[in-house]
Amino acid sequence: MRFVFGFFLKRLPREGIKSLSAPALVLALVFLINLLGGFRAWQVDEYNDVMENYPIISEVGDSLGTEKDGIYIDAKHLNVFTDPEAIFTLQPYIESVLLRRPLVILEVFGETAEIPLIGITSPEADGIGPDSEIKLVFYQGFDQEILRRTARVCLISPDLTHLPQNGVLEVAAKSMYGGGGIVLEGFDYARETLTVVGIVEGAENLVYMPFWIASEMGQESDKQPPYTERLTALLSNNSQLNRYKESAWRTFLPMSFLAGSRPYTLTIYDSMFYDLTETIMQNIFIIDLITPYIYYMSIAAGVVASFLITRRRKPEFAIMLSIGVKREAIFAGVLLEQALMGIIGTALGCVAFTLTWGYVFIRRPLVFFACYLVGSAFAALRAAGTDVLKILREKE
Repeated sequence: MRFVFGFFLKRLPREGIKSLSAPALVLALVFLINLLGGFRAWQVDEYNDVMENYPIISEVGDSLGTEKDGIYIDAKHLNVFTDPEAIFTLQPYIESVLLRRPLVILEVFGETAEIPLIGITSPEADGIGPDSEIKLVFYQGFDQEILRRTARVCLISPDLTHLPQNGVLEVAAKSMYGGGGIVLEGFDYARETLTVVGIVEGAENLVYMPFWIASEMGQESDKQPPYTERLTALLSNNSQLNRYKESAWRTFLPMSFLAGSRPYTLTIYDSMFYDLTETIMQNIFIIDLITPYIYYMSIAAGVVASFLITRRRKPEFAIMLSIGVKREAIFAGVLLEQALMGIIGTALGCVAFTLTWGYVFIRRPLVFFACYLVGSAFAALRAAGTDVLKILREKE
């Protein structure tokens, strides 16, 4: 057996270009299988990124869903988003609720004024984003998280910086909507002392404060339950989007009908999310569909490569069999030849891919090499099954 293996190993260099054809074919296919794996991994990362980071926002609007700002949203519908202990709640599915409620400051340190006092939970609640001209600049030690709490604080526009005394703004405010859109006379003003924690750049005659403080002041002034004129929620986990929709359908929409004269719609901005995920999933599906055929090609490559090298060597195998070499030894020798060429081609393919992309997959080339050996085994069986008498007659 050792003699046979030595014979086959020494014969490979003598085959010259024929011996290089098989590793070259394996190299190309291994590079391709790694390329497919890399593209699939990239698509999976893209999918996970979209699922984790793409913002899916839902917003309450009027009965037609055309107006999102300046509508009176009552406490019942507000609690669906803000109260985790409510009978009907969407709290388990949302990361944050962006609320906005305006009041009118009618008095500042005893002086008459008409300054919008707006309660928000985050800048996005009032349309303040990266592309907005308005920016919130917090003093050192504060950030926008303070707007999500019930701290007695505020941010003022630059033109109002002369109003605070020792960093404190004293206001008397009344709800803009009083009894559901009509300012009622005869109610007391809600008075509050607010610590100024920042500036509202790009705005004039404006004060921002945490929503719940504005809501409490409005409730105190007009004796109305807490409400907001704008409500936007951000989904916490995109994988729960369908459950969020089902829960909203069961809880929010029926309540809108119960509200009588105040029907609302809930718009979920998820069309772009679905477009992205659908495209990514289609790409992954196509890659998964193609990959098995590459492995089938590796089996065929093993058969073809082995056949090209062994097809003219039948007399050689016949002589070996006639002098007593067992068929098992010939099978093992041919398979060893192909295994070595497969290992060389697989290694070179992995090296080429690593030099090109900076990483390499291990499992895919191993599966490919195993399939290649299966194909080589068919050709090795054919070589080991050489008919000695038939070959000798052909020689005669």
